[in-house]
Amino acid sequence: MLAERLEQSADSRAGLVDDAPRPRGPMRPEQLVSVRRRQDRRLAGHRFRTVDTLFLLVTTGFLLHRLLDRPVLDVPIGALLPVIAGLWSTWWLLRSLRLYRFGRSERIVAHFSGVGAAVGFGVGAASLLVWVLPTESASAADVLELMLICGGGLLILHAVWWTLVTRWRALGLLTPNLVVVGATNDAEDLISNALERRDMNILGIFDDRAERSPLALHGVPVLGTTEAMLRHRVMPYVDLVVVAIDPAATVRVRQIMDRLSVLPNTVTLLFDDSIPSRRAAAIDQLADAPLTPLHPATDAARRASAKRVQDIVFGVPALIATLPIMAMIALAITLD
Repeated sequence: MLAERLEQSADSRAGLVDDAPRPRGPMRPEQLVSVRRRQDRRLAGHRFRTVDTLFLLVTTGFLLHRLLDRPVLDVPIGALLPVIAGLWSTWWLLRSLRLYRFGRSERIVAHFSGVGAAVGFGVGAASLLVWVLPTESASAADVLELMLICGGGLLILHAVWWTLVTRWRALGLLTPNLVVVGATNDAEDLISNALERRDMNILGIFDDRAERSPLALHGVPVLGTTEAMLRHRVMPYVDLVVVAIDPAATVRVRQIMDRLSVLPNTVTLLFDDSIPSRRAAAIDQLADAPLTPLHPATDAARRASAKRVQDIVFGVPALIATLPIMAMIALAITLD
């Protein structure tokens, strides 16, 4: 009997007995929710943006009807251009600044500063068109009132979105589930940090060297080999697979990455960094569980483009307004 138990334990650690009882580990939730079901919460960013868009359209139509005292369809397109430009600019900057991402590391002040910047950008674009278009356009006061009402509504909506996301995180619905490949010192450090931070769940460890690996690291169980991981029951609940093997072992890392390429789960390689700030930033990135954007993440070129347009819209009018003062200062310096 003892020999059978020892043999079953050895097979279990090697990943040959998938149904063998295992400890749950200190970070495994009481009830696991599949990635597909959890993704429904992360897709809320799509719904938030849809509600914001509908709010802007409905509010604009109602306010234009009240301010102009006639149906919106009867208004000349020239009168609507400032409003259209202002709303589109606001909506575009909300997307460009990734304000529907709601990442774990995002701060509330930064988020609402971004919303305020988007509203200000829209107001600036609308005001600029009111200034350059002929008199048939809507009055500056009407456009400003409409944009401020829309901006205030957006701030209220994003306060609601922020509250919802904060509650979901408190309930653990956005906390990422991880498994680690390699029972190494780096894996041990990662698990130790995760136990302190409590912003990610490490469900288990997989290691091909079963005969040399421990039964657990800080209570997180070794569940088998990478071959066993491909068919393990825990994988439908895993958001991220972290390979914690020394990158210098290039052949072994390449073999493992090739083997894991068939998984639908995201796979990342954990680099050991001796600089504490960069190591903390890497762990922050692992723990971050943002709401999924509707389109691919905004790249650096698009963010630079958004910043450039913002500089032009606000900078050119400011330059024109201060040009007489600067000319007088230049003249005074010359005379002096």
